Amino acid sequence: MKLPWYKLRIRELLSGNDINKFDLDKYWHESLNYKLDSKEFEIEDFKQQFNNIAVSMGTFERLRETVKLWSDNYTIYAVNLSILFSSLYVCLVYPREGALQKIREKLKCNSNEHKVCEFFTASNSITRHIRNSLAHGTFEVKHNSIEFVDEDKRNNSKWREEYDFKEIELIILILFDLMMSFYEQNKLDSK
Repeated sequence: MKLPWYKLRIRELLSGNDINKFDLDKYWHESLNYKLDSKEFEIEDFKQQFNNIAVSMGTFERLRETVKLWSDNYTIYAVNLSILFSSLYVCLVYPREGALQKIREKLKCNSNEHKVCEFFTASNSITRHIRNSLAHGTFEVKHNSIEFVDEDKRNNSKWREEYDFKEIELIILILFDLMMSFYEQNKLDSK
C-alpha cells in the first residue's frame, strides 16, 4: 500500500540531520494505530472537523506542487510561506487542543501514539505557544524561519523561539498525520 504524501514527507524530514526533530523521531512511525474502543469514543464528534483539515491540507499540497511547475523562486517562496501559515492555522488553531486531548486520554499511556499526542497537548507544549503566537499575531518571518512569541501577562512570562521552515513543516505534518491516522483507523472500525 502506497503511503500518503504527508507520511512520505515526514519520513524525509526525519531522515535529515539538519533540523530539530523534537524527539518525535523516537515515537512517530508510518503506521500509527489510534484505534479506540468505539463505545468510549464517538468518531462523529470529529468527522467534519478532521474532514475539513484533510481537504485543506490536500489542497495546499496540490498548490505547492503546481506552483513549482510555472513560477520563479520568489513566487515559490511566497506561495510556500502562505501554505505554511495556512497549514499552521488549519492544524493548530482550527481544531484547538480539545480534540487531541480527548484522543490522548483514551490511548494507552506508554504507547508511541500517546507520546506523540502528548507532545501536542502538554500544557507547555511548543504547539500551544505557536498557536497563541499565531492567534495574537506575535511572530516574525525571517528568511527561512519564523520567530514565535507567546506572552502570558497574568504570569508575567514570555516564550520566544525561532524555528526554520522544515521544523515547522515537520510539526504540522506529524500533527496532521496524528489526526488523519486516528480518523482513518476509527472510521474503518465504525463501518
